[in-house]
Amino acid sequence: MRKLIPLFTLAGVLLVCAQASAQPVAQVIVYDVAPEAKQQFVKALETTRDAYLKEPGFINERVLDSLDPLALKYLTYARFSTAVGSDKTLQARLAAVAPYVRRAPEVHIASLTEAFTPGAITNKPKGTEFGVGKTNHVAHLGLFVPFPQYWEQYRKALYDVKVVTRGRKPAGYFGDDLLVETTAPSPEVQTPYSPRAVEASRMSINYGEYESLEAAENSYVQRHGPIEDPRIAALARVFYGSLQVPARFYIFRVIANYGPTPGGASTKGRFTPQR
Repeated sequence: MRKLIPLFTLAGVLLVCAQASAQPVAQVIVYDVAPEAKQQFVKALETTRDAYLKEPGFINERVLDSLDPLALKYLTYARFSTAVGSDKTLQARLAAVAPYVRRAPEVHIASLTEAFTPGAITNKPKGTEFGVGKTNHVAHLGLFVPFPQYWEQYRKALYDVKVVTRGRKPAGYFGDDLLVETTAPSPEVQTPYSPRAVEASRMSINYGEYESLEAAENSYVQRHGPIEDPRIAALARVFYGSLQVPARFYIFRVIANYGPTPGGASTKGRFTPQR
C-alpha cells in the first residue's frame, strides 16, 4: 500500500518551496524630518537597527540622507526575503521616529523583480547584487505610477532603458533595482503628499547607486545627448506617456549600510547625517 503524506506536511513543504522561490521584498520609507529634530530622528532610527538585524528574513538595509540640505528628507531601503519580515519591523520603526517627523512617513512594500550591475542582469535578484557594505556614495529613488492598462508597455520601456544605460558602461555605476508594489493601494494611501493616480495601480520603483553625484549626472547626460539616441527617445515617450502622475525622483547619500550575514555585510558604528 502506498504511504500517504499528511496534508499538513504537504502544506508545509509547499510553503517552504514557495518562500524559497519568492522574490525579495523591499521596505521603502520616505521621511520628512522636522528641522529642529534631525539629530533626534537619526538616533531614533538607529534604535530600531537591532530589530531588523534579528529578523530572520532580513537581508540588508541602506539609510540615506537627502543631498538637498533644505529638503530634510531621509530614506530607508530595507530588503527582506519575504514580506513577513518587513511587516514585523515596520510598525516599531514608525513609532520610534513619530515624534521627529513633520508628517507620517510614506511607505511602500515592493517586490524586487530585476537587478542590474556592470557584470550582470538578473530577474532572480537576491538583494545583494551591488553596493554591499559601502557608504558615502550616491543613490537615486524613482517613484512611478503607470495606468493599469499600460503596465506591460511601461515595464518593457523601463527595462529597456536600464539595459541601454548599463550597456554604455557608465563610470562609477554600482547597480539598479527594479521593484513593483506588492499591492495596488488606494491613491490616497499610495501618494498621500503628491498628485494622486486616477486609477488604483501598483507603483513602480527604481533604486540605483553610483559612486558619486558626478557619476550619476554623467550617466544621465550620456544617456540623453548630445545627439539624442532614437531608442532612448522612443522609450522615453512610452515611459512618460504611460504615467498617471508626474514622476518623482530623489537623490540621496548612503550614510549607513548593514546586514546580518556576509552576503549583506554591514558597516560598523552609528549612522549620522553627512552635513
